[in-house]
Amino acid sequence: MIIKKICIIWSLAALAAPFYAQSAAPAAPKTDEAAPTIVYNEDFAKGEELFQLNKPEDAIPLFEAALTASGVDPAIYVYLGVAYYQIKEYQKSLDICVTGLAKPGSDRTVLAFNAGNSAYAMGNYARADACYAIALKNDENYAPAYLNRANAQLKQDHLEDARQNYETFITRAPEDPQVPQIQT
Repeated sequence: MIIKKICIIWSLAALAAPFYAQSAAPAAPKTDEAAPTIVYNEDFAKGEELFQLNKPEDAIPLFEAALTASGVDPAIYVYLGVAYYQIKEYQKSLDICVTGLAKPGSDRTVLAFNAGNSAYAMGNYARADACYAIALKNDENYAPAYLNRANAQLKQDHLEDARQNYETFITRAPEDPQVPQIQT
């Protein structure tokens, strides 16, 4: 009976969960390496402004142009990945997030999480699961990754793993509005 309830809840949780990090501006990265020297880039600044105005189609060419310059803010990978996601270019979103994971100073937790969301949107649940695992390796307290990983595991019929990740999500984010639905 609990699995049946989880299946119903999954459909509700999956609609809201992928947008935890997708809609937020990048946070300060959690990394052991020295942050790169960031140089002002007009294309990046204009792209960021358009992104914040919810104009991903207009922001994308500016972000792409900014990527060719040295010293661009590594947050560009989060912004560009989300912009591609917003226009349903999921493979491009996944690719740019994966590229950003290797860049010094990037927010690896959010990039891995967003890569998982893109893989999930394409129906590649095993890749999504792996991406969420990377996000959790970078920050074991990042509750949205537990929820989305549980959803991906449920899609793969990994019911026990999904149950464990739902429980961890509830423990890490007890005030989240989706918790009552998951507990039902």
